[in-house]
Amino acid sequence: MTDSFDAIFIGSGINSLVGAALLAKAGWKVCVLERNSWFGGNIRTAEITEPGFIHDVYAAWHPLFTGSEAYRILKKDLEARGLEYLNTEYPTATLYPDGSASFLSTSQTANVEEFERLVPGDGPAWAHRVESFLGKADLAFGLLGTELWSWEGVRLVAKWFRRLKVRGSLEFSAEMLSTSRDWLTDTFRSPKIHGLFAPWVLHTGLGPDSAASGFMNELIAVALQLGGMPVPKGGGARLADALVRLVGDSGGTLEADSHVERVEVKNDRAVGVRVRGNVITARRAPFPSLRAGPVATLAWSEPRSCTFVRGSTAFRAPSTKRNAAYCPPTLPWSSGSPQRLTHHAAQKVPGYSGFNSKNSRVGLWVMPPASSTRRTVNGRNHSGNASRTA
Repeated sequence: MTDSFDAIFIGSGINSLVGAALLAKAGWKVCVLERNSWFGGNIRTAEITEPGFIHDVYAAWHPLFTGSEAYRILKKDLEARGLEYLNTEYPTATLYPDGSASFLSTSQTANVEEFERLVPGDGPAWAHRVESFLGKADLAFGLLGTELWSWEGVRLVAKWFRRLKVRGSLEFSAEMLSTSRDWLTDTFRSPKIHGLFAPWVLHTGLGPDSAASGFMNELIAVALQLGGMPVPKGGGARLADALVRLVGDSGGTLEADSHVERVEVKNDRAVGVRVRGNVITARRAPFPSLRAGPVATLAWSEPRSCTFVRGSTAFRAPSTKRNAAYCPPTLPWSSGSPQRLTHHAAQKVPGYSGFNSKNSRVGLWVMPPASSTRRTVNGRNHSGNASRTA
């Protein structure tokens, strides 16, 4: 393997693979380093019961990915490499001890009728929530995807106040910070609807009484109605397989069984990583895929401008963004001074319509991969084209 790349991705979770695919297609020389023997992060399909029967061990449904700008950009490339999503008219349902059930359809009309059947008034309540959410979705996602202490943040707040005025802005802020329990009980009278939606907030890592869990619960509920519950034909790992093939076909390198021993830092700038005693340099940027803490964003305004620090720490892109990240305390760092910065999560990929920082080269989501949830590609290191062993 060569010892120099434009970008190095530590870990092969879904976001690392998506980022690597986008950059490789854009002409970057990328490398994905995975310490386990397979690629895919929290996406893994395996035979765990009887021979010939495959199961999605971790993530199985991908509604937020298929609704993302990244999927829109990569869809044709992924389909050409074997990815096919199957969907259903009824993405979620809940059974109750008395034998009854509640369900959500991909039809707004059917959902209004079903909720009204459960408790009069809950049908129109759902219609109102969907209409209200979609009417302010650009503001909500803009808030999640913008550094508030920036000119982009100032413009977003100005847009917010122009549209909603003071009273509406205060009400919207309260909605954004509400808990799942409050959102459900304030919106619906039927306990069956509470039971239908409440479990979904747990998928975000939030509890029913956590701040902002109400917004996330509403986001997922609306997403289920709009996009259904897409499942890759042949198992969730088909997504990881297609991304691995795309990275390889675009000239990228993927290495399994490659534990990153150290992030090399020079003059407070990350310059590469150490693997099996060898230093691999990143001419533009290394992208860690983090193990602990919240989702984090990395953004660079110039090559190697990221400051790395130890433990529950942060790094920054000095001239544009400040983005918090929480890194595993066990990962040794060669140098760098600790700096705790404000947490900021933004979804920005090359070509993404919301990528509004003109000075940054790239910013990407990175997610916390589990320690034993990668996927095997031919059971060995991989560089270049990848194929899946069935």
